[in-house]
Amino acid sequence: DAVKRKANRERWWRYAEARPGLEAAILKLEKVIVQPFTAKYIFPTFVESKSVFAHPLVVIVKPTFHTYACLQSSVHEKWVWQYCSTSLELLRYTANTVFLTFPFPVDSIPTQQAGATYYAYRQELLKNQHEGLTKIYNRLHDRLDVSSEIQRLRFLHCALDKAVCEAYEWNGISLEHDFYQTKQGVRFTISERAKRDVLRRLLVLNHQRYRKEVEQHSAAETTAPVPAKRGSRVKPDPSTILDRLF
Repeated sequence: DAVKRKANRERWWRYAEARPGLEAAILKLEKVIVQPFTAKYIFPTFVESKSVFAHPLVVIVKPTFHTYACLQSSVHEKWVWQYCSTSLELLRYTANTVFLTFPFPVDSIPTQQAGATYYAYRQELLKNQHEGLTKIYNRLHDRLDVSSEIQRLRFLHCALDKAVCEAYEWNGISLEHDFYQTKQGVRFTISERAKRDVLRRLLVLNHQRYRKEVEQHSAAETTAPVPAKRGSRVKPDPSTILDRLF
């Protein structure tokens, strides 16, 4: 009775805020990857595609272990923290500014294997430790936690980061994993020097791919011009926002 929106108040038994585009995209999928819109850490997770997404989430409809490995990597994490907005000490994982602009590497068997190994171990850890994802990652970043299970997770995280860098063909990059003081507190992550190198390389890739998209769009308009309606304009690609942020 207290719901302000008339349709939701009168049809209270229906799920509100339907997303027909999402429903169509996941129709033939068994699983999807989700990342909370607001969270302390990046921890993408596979869930059943028939789930009811009752909380703010970014739903990723390419549920491969290569995709997962890239999303879980320190490479992606640094990109997210560089360009995301924040709410108190939490990141806001906005699809337009941090996911759609992230230049993924070419799919590779090493990233698939690293992603599958990391995810299987992490899920086993959640089950055996009876802890949620935030607590597990709190322990990952706690230098005083030297338990064998957390040490193993750190090792797998390093291996995953290495596989993702190799997928980019960044063979000469030195990640220097260790505990570092960051704006988010102490984190087990790559060094500040590695972070700057990673962000520089990602930005170059982002701009290269954006220019290619513009060229393809211009070529398509040349071969099949469509007159714009009065007052309409082309929505800018989210990649262009990076020129103002970096």
